[in-house]
Amino acid sequence: MGMDRIVILGGGYAGLAALRRLSRVLGPSPGQLIVIDASAYHCVKTRFHELAVDLSRERWIRFPITWFTDAARARFMEASIRKVDFRRRTVFTSKGEVGYERLLITLGGQPSYFGVRGASRHAVSLQTYESTLECNRRITALGLRTATGPTPRIVVCGAGLEGIEGAAMLRQYAGSGRSVVISIANRPPS
Repeated sequence: MGMDRIVILGGGYAGLAALRRLSRVLGPSPGQLIVIDASAYHCVKTRFHELAVDLSRERWIRFPITWFTDAARARFMEASIRKVDFRRRTVFTSKGEVGYERLLITLGGQPSYFGVRGASRHAVSLQTYESTLECNRRITALGLRTATGPTPRIVVCGAGLEGIEGAAMLRQYAGSGRSVVISIANRPPS
């Protein structure tokens, strides 16, 4: 009797950590571990602030998920998850159905703006690679690297690690000869 098929939904931190652990515990099991993600790349989200400011940082931020699945002798499926039928133990994806004996759901989260007015409407979240590229386009359009022009005003929503690091990187990116105003908006105290 073969090993149970284990399907991991999501190729982010939790999904790949589970994959690594399972491959070590279970040993070689080609095809019995399957990772499904809508993107072919694992992104180091804690470094998205770097990509938002400087596109040359991409090589340290985005890696093919197959690097991880190949090392674990697992299978990778690039597909969107449509729904899960827990009774039938089936995941419905944009590329068909996948049956499982065990299922790990590691799909991540959504941004929270913690009541900061206007943030959800005007801000660009650094939750996805694509939205981070949009943030980079907006920052580039400000002309921070030029010596002249109006003083750009940038508001960073969130005073966590990425917010503080992002603000510092923006200031550094602008250079010493350029005036820029960077504000950090954080959740009001409760």
